[in-house]
Amino acid sequence: MKKAHCNRNKKGYAAAGAFSIAGCFLMVAFPQISMNGCSAGINLFFGSVLPTLFPFFVAVNFMVRLGFPERVGALFEGMFRRLYGCSGMGAFICVLSMASGYPMAAKLVGDQCRSGRMSVAEGKKILSFSSVSGPLFLVGTVGTAMLGSAACGYIIAFGHYLAAVINGWVFCRFLWNGEDGRARPQGVRLRQACPSIAEALSDSILNAFRTLCQICGYIVLFSIAGEFLQFAGLLSLLPAPWQAAAAKGVLEMTMGCSAVAAAPAISSAFRLALCAFLVSFGGLSIAGQSLSMLSGSGISSRYYFFMKFCHGCLAAGVTMALALLVQKAGGTEVLASAVYGSQEPAVLVLGGFHSLLFSSQTAGLLCLLMGLIAAGHLWFRGMRRMLCRLARGLRKIRQGAKRREESAKVDKS
Repeated sequence: MKKAHCNRNKKGYAAAGAFSIAGCFLMVAFPQISMNGCSAGINLFFGSVLPTLFPFFVAVNFMVRLGFPERVGALFEGMFRRLYGCSGMGAFICVLSMASGYPMAAKLVGDQCRSGRMSVAEGKKILSFSSVSGPLFLVGTVGTAMLGSAACGYIIAFGHYLAAVINGWVFCRFLWNGEDGRARPQGVRLRQACPSIAEALSDSILNAFRTLCQICGYIVLFSIAGEFLQFAGLLSLLPAPWQAAAAKGVLEMTMGCSAVAAAPAISSAFRLALCAFLVSFGGLSIAGQSLSMLSGSGISSRYYFFMKFCHGCLAAGVTMALALLVQKAGGTEVLASAVYGSQEPAVLVLGGFHSLLFSSQTAGLLCLLMGLIAAGHLWFRGMRRMLCRLARGLRKIRQGAKRREESAKVDKS
């Protein structure tokens, strides 16, 4: 067993070394293409990723350092035990992942597994339903900017999140319905020293910078790879334009969704299903970011790719079925609007609520709601402890008075 494992490692190292040598040769031979890809990746990171994710990563790390996952998870313990067979910490991870998108779930699961607060089996279960994209990207970027219709974004988002729920239920109940040897007994909590507020905030900022540096590296790397693939013309060898677009999406989902939106000669339902598969699978760029966050957690890359491929297939099926139902009920014009904010049927049904749904306000309200629930839970628990202490004190006073009365009776007799 160990010999076979070593042989696989040697083959992997040899392949990685060959790719590194080829990459260095290509960058030296075609420096302009490499510089274009690197500039595009850096501009994307500093223009969009860093301003969006850095404050969120700092806030999430700060909550984790203060023990919020355990406190919030205690409120949803029963529901998640019955539905997924995992702890209520999955609720905390799932909500934050929906608010910020990839790779937040992988980061939180990896941190919890490495710290010992979560078993490997439980981390696999939680990752199967919480590794999702953010609604702002699905509705705003893919639906509105690329496909030209907010209704398309709503359909893709519905298929994406419903598939995540189904995928998690299948993985938790049938594929991984058991704890591994490193599982921590239920109800046992690891006691850690409580950090000061300043120490927790400083560690959160440093951790956020380290995580974003890894994300920046993967964005630049796959941006350069995309430039070289386009220069070599390998994608043009595929017979259909949608196949070339899907191949781009397997490498990087944003680039692939944009190509799918522009691909000719495919139906609207198939176009939405293909976009749903790409955003649910995530592409190799997101996979690299997520696996770097899961490094040292015990969750293998083979499990991650299999789980995300299943999620992508389920999302494509659900989105295809929903798109066909919408087309049959309201006609093809429901999915063909090219102007955001026009009187689309989906927007007309939602009324004024469409401006709040799947927006930054929604993400903020979700985080605020979870914070209020956690604060209320802590307040009620503190009140209960105070009342219990008061009751014990009154009981001791009554017992002391009773003992004094008995001793007084004995003295009189």
